[in-house]
Amino acid sequence: MSLIGEYTFECKEGLLILHPNLRQAQCLLRHPSGILPLCPRYEAESGQYLLPFGYSRSMDALLRLVDSLGDRILQGVSRFQKNKAALLKFCFNTGRPAVELMEDCPALIGLIAARLDATLPIGEYTEKAARLVRRKRGEILSSLSYPASKSVIRLLRKIPAADCESAHLGALRNIIVAGDPAKIKILRHAQHINWLVLQLLSEKYFPARVHPSFVLETGGLADPEAIEEIWLQIAEMDRIIETAACELYVPALRRLESLEPVHDILLDEYLAVRRYREIAGLTFPEPPLPGLETANENTVPCGIFPLENGRELLREGAEMDHCIATYAHDIVEANGELYAYHVQVPRRPPATVLIRRNPLHGTSRVQEIRGRGNTSADPEVELFVNDWLARRETDQDRAAAGGNAEFSGAEQT
Repeated sequence: MSLIGEYTFECKEGLLILHPNLRQAQCLLRHPSGILPLCPRYEAESGQYLLPFGYSRSMDALLRLVDSLGDRILQGVSRFQKNKAALLKFCFNTGRPAVELMEDCPALIGLIAARLDATLPIGEYTEKAARLVRRKRGEILSSLSYPASKSVIRLLRKIPAADCESAHLGALRNIIVAGDPAKIKILRHAQHINWLVLQLLSEKYFPARVHPSFVLETGGLADPEAIEEIWLQIAEMDRIIETAACELYVPALRRLESLEPVHDILLDEYLAVRRYREIAGLTFPEPPLPGLETANENTVPCGIFPLENGRELLREGAEMDHCIATYAHDIVEANGELYAYHVQVPRRPPATVLIRRNPLHGTSRVQEIRGRGNTSADPEVELFVNDWLARRETDQDRAAAGGNAEFSGAEQT
């Protein structure tokens, strides 16, 4: 379960306090009598919960809710990425109708919880929430400024709970209202309407750069990491197109398997446009961090080596089969705040790393690290690079502290 921390919100009986991430989830109630644990002990022999002293009969409804629906509420809300506190407040104050709606259509309850004014007095909030959730689905949509139709409800059911953020739901509404037949057809046929599907349909990529079949394939993905990786590759292609500052031939993406070949075609086009000789003739600023060579038994040098000019960057891109050469002008213009390095670790595949330096704080971080063919770098290689950065930061801090100590001593003398 991904609910972390403490959640507090009002209910009719007082302030409900939830600790869902403990070994046994705790539910406490703060009201005029003090803080009471709801169902603190369970007696297996009698099958009864032993209630605390000072228990009021007016707590019956809340007690039944926690007993019968508590697990379903926590499990359902844990699937969402955003707005969890609002969802918990809505479910615990509205009960079974809210839970059933959340299980049937996460996007719809996400819309309701986000739109309800959490600052309302609890009685007014609960009455408004209960009245809204009892209405028909179409009526709820209409009250939220969405087209009220069964087809829209079917589309909302396709949105995974993790993607039920206000921005994504707003993007879906804009697509529906715009009424582009091609986009509506994709939404109807998509297995899931995840955030990447909405992003592709909302931005400049469709239909100029992506085919409907590509969008439909992304709608069949459920792995968040795979979806994120696809988006990173598309964003990288977008960066190359913008950097070229001219028209490039880019085949439309038709299948997920065509992503890498199209990327390679785009890279070849870019290098042709920006001219090989132009990049090869570039001289880069001094590296923000010196390289590191380590002792090893192999004939191949091992360590971290700065790529100090355009020719070295082109050679790195050719040997590693990726697009590092497209960063050549960025490195020149960054004046030492962006730099590329080749990384070679014994018995591990090589990698290329881009280091970004913050001029205000003097700190450096890994902006991107890739293996051969634009694949993910080996974890051991990533660890080696991060250790190198950490040691450099420590050495600089010690040097600065030593300089200050010497200066202070001179002053005292």
